[in-house]
Amino acid sequence: MRIFLDAFSFWNIEMQSPAFALVVLFVVGTLASSALPALLGANINVLALFQQSVQMGAKSIRLRSGLVVIQFSIIIGLLISGIVIYQ
Repeated sequence: MRIFLDAFSFWNIEMQSPAFALVVLFVVGTLASSALPALLGANINVLALFQQSVQMGAKSIRLRSGLVVIQFSIIIGLLISGIVIYQ
């Protein structure tokens, strides 16, 4: 834990600052977004994948579509806010 706090003191980030919250949100978001493909990939039979007989369920297709919509919404929001801030 001490090493973790020393890393943030290197960048002069205090634990109560919004920058600390953004760094933590970035780390948690990165871990969460990398966990979903890993968990989905762990359930696929590799031999069946090469034989092209793997069928993805409707639940995973809806989840994947929902995540894509959320990502595009965030990107559009960031683009619009960047344009507004620039002007």
